[in-house]
Amino acid sequence: MSWTLSDISPSDNSSVKTFVSTAIGQQVYPRNNFLYNDHTVTNWAADVRFLVSTELSSKSHFEMNILESMQSKPPLKPSLENSAVGTGRSGLFTWEQHDSVNSRDELSLDTAYFQWQNPHLDMTIGRQPINLASTFYFSPNDFFEPFAAQTFYRAYKGGVDAFRTEISLQNLFQMTLLAVLSYDYHETTDSWRNSPDWSETSLLARLTRNIDLFEWSILAGTVNNYAIAGGSLQGELFNWLGIRAEGHCGRPETAMQDEYCRIAAGIEHFHDNNIFWRIEYLYNSSGFSSIETASRRLQMSQPTNRYLGRHYSALGVSYEFTPLLTGSSLAMINLSDDSHLVSVNFVYSASDESEISATCTLTGGDKPDLQQLGSEFGSQPNSLSLVYRVYF
Repeated sequence: MSWTLSDISPSDNSSVKTFVSTAIGQQVYPRNNFLYNDHTVTNWAADVRFLVSTELSSKSHFEMNILESMQSKPPLKPSLENSAVGTGRSGLFTWEQHDSVNSRDELSLDTAYFQWQNPHLDMTIGRQPINLASTFYFSPNDFFEPFAAQTFYRAYKGGVDAFRTEISLQNLFQMTLLAVLSYDYHETTDSWRNSPDWSETSLLARLTRNIDLFEWSILAGTVNNYAIAGGSLQGELFNWLGIRAEGHCGRPETAMQDEYCRIAAGIEHFHDNNIFWRIEYLYNSSGFSSIETASRRLQMSQPTNRYLGRHYSALGVSYEFTPLLTGSSLAMINLSDDSHLVSVNFVYSASDESEISATCTLTGGDKPDLQQLGSEFGSQPNSLSLVYRVYF
């Protein structure tokens, strides 16, 4: 099970709401491998969110999202457990309540930000969700807590400590300025440090312009000790075919790292019979040239890229069977090692305030052994999960 957190849009009136999510799932891991201790595992999770939204004045707004999270832990081998997990932000507003071999409970301030805006300027400061992506499955320009491609539920996105300014330069022309704080991970306490590492603060600028039916953008700056330059586009061709593309190249600020480029592109269309499909491709130059290299890096507990391979493709299809039942699916292939992942999700609206979600994921490819991965998706588990969500 993967849990993601969300972007909350400002509301018109002050409100306090509660969101509760409970889930249980079964995961079946490959046998006889160096990654996992167990073969079959039952996982569970529960989230409780308190969402506060208030208009301070006609131009200012405040949002807060307090999250109580309880969940079981994956059966990773001890050599792989000392890796940073969770959203990279100050640990000052996270309170651990329980941490054992099998489970973890914590209370955290997931988002808390002030927003001030007028017709030409929009400024937001505090812990906020940031999304610069144009593509959906592979989003190389979403630098801060991006969703995994196989994440179906995207209502909540993790907040990072940042200052954001949107400046309207003229009609259909906008500048975005971003400063995002960076924090080191403390392996001994299994948490993020309270104080930021100011030398690794991310600074980005993006210019966006609408021309006809397309939105074009360029961006530049520094992210995680890399000098970044890239851009994106999104729009419709012939008022029928949606086109999205984004990407960037990074040059390291230290000699210990390598240059890279990541580019994603896709097409999509919504049919009148409630069928929607999307196809995307990702080129990841920092992917490993062989699965053997990736396997060695994992065994040495060294950081790896989010995607291990260099070439990926994904096909997603969704269909509204009835106003109460929606189905979505994703097929993703690592073209570098021929491993694949297929995931299907069904969501049933039990009432105006609640829904039931079921997800099944099957993986394929060469299986890992005691020495190496075998393949990226072939090393991941098959899984089945059931989630109940309620809002009040």
